[in-house]
Formats: sequence, structure tokens, C-alpha cells
Amino acid sequence: MARATRIFGVLLSFALIPPAALGADEAEKAPRADGPVMFRADAARTGHYPGALGKAAPGQKHTRIVYASSTDGHVYAWDAMTGDAIWNYDLHCKVLSCPAVARGVVYVGTCSRYEGRRAKARDGSPDSVTPCVAALDALTGAVRWKVDPGRPVTSSLVPAEGTVCLGTDDGYLYALNAEDGRRRWETKIADRPLEHCPAAANGVFYSGVKDLCALSAKTGEILWSTGLDHPTRGGEYNISAITFAPAAVEGMVYVTTSGTLLGGTTRYNEVVALEAKTGRQVWAKRGSGASAAAAVAGGIVYVPSYDDWLYALSAASGQELWKARLDRPDIVLGGGGRMLLVADGAVYVQCALGLLKLEARTGRELSWSVRPPRELDVFSLVDGVLYGGACQINWPLDGVPTSASRPFLAFDPADGETLWRVTDKGGFASGCAVAEGMP
Repeated sequence: MARATRIFGVLLSFALIPPAALGADEAEKAPRADGPVMFRADAARTGHYPGALGKAAPGQKHTRIVYASSTDGHVYAWDAMTGDAIWNYDLHCKVLSCPAVARGVVYVGTCSRYEGRRAKARDGSPDSVTPCVAALDALTGAVRWKVDPGRPVTSSLVPAEGTVCLGTDDGYLYALNAEDGRRRWETKIADRPLEHCPAAANGVFYSGVKDLCALSAKTGEILWSTGLDHPTRGGEYNISAITFAPAAVEGMVYVTTSGTLLGGTTRYNEVVALEAKTGRQVWAKRGSGASAAAAVAGGIVYVPSYDDWLYALSAASGQELWKARLDRPDIVLGGGGRMLLVADGAVYVQCALGLLKLEARTGRELSWSVRPPRELDVFSLVDGVLYGGACQINWPLDGVPTSASRPFLAFDPADGETLWRVTDKGGFASGCAVAEGMP
């Protein structure tokens, strides 16, 4: 009964959306979002894009849509309430980037490399793989534009300030016009692939590998660059690379870095906080290797670590506020939480046997009557419903990865019920986007 009440309330709220269509001609006139944009929509990593579908057209059936890219080469769109297929588009290459949604358009890119190895097309030929960036109509899947950037795309895309920004195989941050896909600028900021999704805030993109760079969204000019490849802690440790997508929020940029003992092989990481305007380091907190992108919400930075702890740090000072153990007998972790998000006053962190839900302010565990299915691997959370899928990667002798078929599902953690489930020919390795119309 509770589930039916919640779904009825959501449907009623969409029924109140003014019946005005947002077509391609009107898109440029629509107000831009003022908030930061980054991997999985926001600094809290929720995967939720409110208002991204524009205002509902008269008779429009689907008002909350889930988008996911699959290793079988397709981008899928499902009705968030029922799981009914709305459309799918075949990019003819494994899609490893998370879809991003803005102003009625879904942006996604393909990549001809996977963790340093060339990926084959579905016909088995590596030479037939052509990287591309595509803009698809969010309601119909129709191609708005599709371009070949001339190099492999190695990061998810971020649409902001009328620009779609992405990282490439040769260390360039590459920017396209969001309306037609024309190249705006390209700026080389690294000597190796940019594999982490840029962050955007206040007309600036943030990205890098050894150096974190701030670039003008309009011109691609490097506004500042802060070197992260330097000895720290009295010369005992050496930072080598940024490990996950940065988060830019409230005048700060938060990044996780990896490194080694000088002369040794011990893995460690630092969470580093920098001033967004200048790149000046405000604080750094050493750990044992971040196992997922840091999430920031309510003045707290949350980082799961390979030492099997989830850390909550003050966003202002880096002070440890609390930490939660993740390797209890009922949650056999094995290498840290692989994904987390923050929503509705709670932190959801992925563990080997499901998801752990913690109170965001205290770290106190909030239990569910039934834990989510193991199929829920990469996920988003909207209005108490978890959306996500999984991907099982197999590594044959030729070094080219393949994936087994895995489902995508919507799950209600309140009563342990799977609301809907679909299965494709590949798997879901990069997360999903949940978008809805304007209120």
C-alpha cells in the first residue's frame, strides 16, 4: 500500500507540470542550470537530473525516464515507473561512459580502448571501431547530432554552459557545441588519457591526471594548473595521478589521488581540497586508496577506502567526522566500497553483498528489511527507488574484455521488492541517469 501511495503521489506531481513542449528551437531560450554539473549529475553522485526533460508536451506519456548505456553498444531509455522500453539506440561499439542529460538531450560517447586495451566492435574487428559522441533526443532517441572527435573518448561527458566537455585518449580536454556538435575548443592538459569525467561549475571545467587544471568553458583557456605529482609527508610519499572524477561545489574542488611509497609499491591515496578560483590547496587527508569517486553533500566529503572503511570528512577542514567499518560478517566487502551516493540524509555505499545505508551526519547504520539484489551494481536513487544494473567483465587470453548478460532493475529498499527488471545482451558498467520534467 505504501508503494502504491508513493507512486500515485509521483504521478500526481507530474500531472501538474504545465503542458508546454520544449522543442529544439526553444532549447536555447530555456534557462541554464546555475548549479555545478559533474559525473553522475552532481557532487552527491545521485545520478538524478531534475528538469532535464523540459516541460511536458500535451499527452506526453513518459515524464520520468531512466537512461543507461550498455556494453552491447546500445543506449537504453525506460519509463522509470514501469520499466517499459521507450527507445534504444545502437552505437555499434561498447559504451563505457555514463549518459548525461540536459535540456531534453542525452549525451553519450564511445571509446575504442578499455583500461589500456583496444576494444573490438561486435563483429570482432578492432579496426571497425570508430569513436563518436552522440546527442540523442531524450524522449524519442532521434539523433540530434553525432560526431567523430578523431580520437578515442575516454571519459563520460559533462554538458554545461552550452558546451559538452569530455576527456580523450591523448590527454586533451575536448569541447563541443551542445546544440550541433561543432568543435568549440581542445586543450591538452595531460600526457596520458583523461579517463575521469570533468567537473563543471561557474563557467569552469576541472580535469587532469597529475595536474588538476581549471579551464574556461567558453575558450578552453587554462586558468590555473596545480601540480599533484610531488613528494608529500616529508618526502615519504609520491602522488602519481588523480584516481576518480573530481567534485566542484561551493567554491571548492575535491579530488582523490593515488601514489606509492618512494621506492616501494604500497598503495595509498589522498583526498585533496583546492580553492576553485586559484587552485590553492586547502587541505589533504591521507588514506589507503579511494575505491570510488568522493561524494560531497551538506558540508561533508564521503570517501570509501580500500582499507574497508567509509570516511566522512569536513569539507571545510578535512577533519575526520566519523568513519564506518564496511567488512562486517554480513557485508563481506573485499576491497572497499565501489560506489556511493548521498541522498535524503543518508549515504548509500556499495558492498560485495549489496548496499549499506548510513545516516549521513553520524554514520549510524540504517537497516532495511531486505537488502537489494546483487545485480544492483552501479546505481542511482530517486524518491526512494534505486535504479541500477551490473556488468560482469571476462578477460580472455587476447586481452579484449567481454561481458556477460546482466539485468537492469528498479528496486524498492523499503519493502525489498523489485519493481521492474530488464535484461540486455551485455551489461551496465558505467551507471545510469534518471531524468524528469520541470515542475
